[in-house]
Amino acid sequence: MLFGGFLAAKGTLHLLVIIAGVLGNLAGSIFAYWTGKYGGRRFIVQYGKYILFQYKHLEQADYWFQKYGSWATLFGRMMPFIRTFISLPAGITKMDVQKFIFFTFLGCVPWNIGLTLIGFKLGKHWEMAQAYIRPVGYAALFIALALIVRFLYKNI
Repeated sequence: MLFGGFLAAKGTLHLLVIIAGVLGNLAGSIFAYWTGKYGGRRFIVQYGKYILFQYKHLEQADYWFQKYGSWATLFGRMMPFIRTFISLPAGITKMDVQKFIFFTFLGCVPWNIGLTLIGFKLGKHWEMAQAYIRPVGYAALFIALALIVRFLYKNI
């Protein structure tokens, strides 16, 4: 979305890229929801240990959706990283699909608008901004790798 906003500033794309981003976000989320709903629980129980996903993770997702209901999807959409994966447990816990789509839409619109507008505002200053963005990206990559190593160490 950042790059889409950048291209809109350059005139290559239009800010309608936001609509494309929202629709793409919805399509991917609905696919992940249906994947979870029609095979996710069975798959996790049978093969989860091979992908480092334990049954307790499934129980935690169940608890979260029981405690917060449909709002769990909206809250999850607002949180970096979790927003990427919230659809699967929503499907596994068999959340109402219409509520899922509604809360997914509400949660993805601000992200798509925000990221696109940041890219748009960077526009001509994209190269200068990369000097600041690149170190943050490397730091995020380092943190992600450290968390993966920690997870593997604790679970293998």
